[in-house]
Amino acid sequence: MHPEKTRLIPFGLFAGKGGSKPPTFNFLGFTHSVGKTRRGGFTILRQTMRQRLRAKLSEVKAELKRRMHLLIPEQGAYLRSVVARHVRYYGVPMNGWAIGVIFGSLQNLTTTDWPV
Repeated sequence: MHPEKTRLIPFGLFAGKGGSKPPTFNFLGFTHSVGKTRRGGFTILRQTMRQRLRAKLSEVKAELKRRMHLLIPEQGAYLRSVVARHVRYYGVPMNGWAIGVIFGSLQNLTTTDWPV
């Protein structure tokens, strides 16, 4: 393990010092942080890294512009695969907002009029 890239972070139910929350960290495309369940219990939140989400949306936008003149069913198949891959990887508990963001953003991208 590389000493600059590897460190131990106190993380968990009793990790916060003096009632403060432990720091968040990014790992495997998720931002890991501490949160509460609906009943007020402890949980670890895994949320999509915003940088990855923005990068994916800009990548899909560029690809849609490239595929603009293809038939609608071909474009739909591409978008279906993008959404399915995103849901399979990032579809973890308490990360529903990221699924909604990518779905809504793709809807907006496909319904806008492209400049000719």
